[in-house]
Amino acid sequence: MDAATATEPTKSDAPPAPPDKWRRIESVYVSLLQMGFVFAVYVFSAGPMYWTVYESYTFGTYTLVQKLYRPLVLLAETFPWFSDFLDWWVALWIL
Repeated sequence: MDAATATEPTKSDAPPAPPDKWRRIESVYVSLLQMGFVFAVYVFSAGPMYWTVYESYTFGTYTLVQKLYRPLVLLAETFPWFSDFLDWWVALWIL
């Protein structure tokens, strides 16, 4: 097989690249999925961290922990269903 008969891949042989619009949409979906995962881990961390959070709010220690978990406290004060969920989740960890 000499160089003249060898077929070189052309641009038409390669799979077509997705349009930029679809790439952006996929990027948005991936970002939303990642943010949802991080938020879920953040919410679920309230169970194992309960005693540390309790101590920080009761005795005024660990101000960083207070600042970190304040959004969950605000969500629980705003939405009763979220408060019920957090109560259930924390109860699993403090038994």
